[in-house]
Amino acid sequence: ETSAARLLQGHNVCGTNKMHFLCYQTARRIYRLLELKKTTEKVRLLKHHDYTINRSDVTGWFNVGSQANVVAVMAELESQLRAQGAKLVLHTDGFFVETIYIGKHSGHATLKFYNKYRELMNAGLPNSLSETEQQAILDSAKPLIRVELTLRMPALNSRKPEFDSEHAALRQSSGWSVKIARHLLENALARYKFNGHIRARLDPNEIERMKPNDRTFYLLQQSGVNLAEFMTPRNFKNLRTKLLQRYQIDIARPASDEPASELFLAELLAPEKLLMNWPKKLRRMGLIAGTDEWK
Repeated sequence: ETSAARLLQGHNVCGTNKMHFLCYQTARRIYRLLELKKTTEKVRLLKHHDYTINRSDVTGWFNVGSQANVVAVMAELESQLRAQGAKLVLHTDGFFVETIYIGKHSGHATLKFYNKYRELMNAGLPNSLSETEQQAILDSAKPLIRVELTLRMPALNSRKPEFDSEHAALRQSSGWSVKIARHLLENALARYKFNGHIRARLDPNEIERMKPNDRTFYLLQQSGVNLAEFMTPRNFKNLRTKLLQRYQIDIARPASDEPASELFLAELLAPEKLLMNWPKKLRRMGLIAGTDEWK
């Protein structure tokens, strides 16, 4: 395929959110791979051309410490997103959640969370990389929850960053910046609320101390009643928020005999924890778009 995305599949491992720079490097690499004649004038034109964007993937990640934590966070992420009514499409390997899509088939935008390490292990890395380079990429990916926002043409045509006084159109590479990319990704994540520690059930003495109204709804949820079916969306949302704040109980989740997760997603996935700069080690090894290997 002559698709730039296929030719540059590696940028999904180590890329850049500098849109114009990536487009320029893509064009140069296509020239090289197709053995087109390169002149100083053509390179100048490629460098200064304002590329039209039909689709964009804005990427970042959260470092949760280990691959075991990634697996646990992905499972908890699914539960918390479902509790908020998000329409999810999951990809699993039979045991673990590898990818979570919100709006996978949307013609507008898709938000995606995934275990990059598992994906790389399943798909494999390019044979052109040495064993040392492959291992460095895998080691860097192990503790990361990857988050990716895909914007298609309707989204690129309509989205104009509010903070940008020039209101640059996202269809053109010149309208992008790292700041805009981060803003778009943070806005997409802000539509969902990640909670702290969620408890599966309360101790008997805690139940006795509950306010009567709270205790009634809690016991109904624990007995398997889906309260959302019997309440208005607004009332259910208010009740859910109240019980989460008071008792760390989420009535939007089915009652379970499984022990509750000890994960604090509100802390692990806090906006200030969102990373968009690539590891220095991979830069030094020439595995980042724009380093010496690309020039």
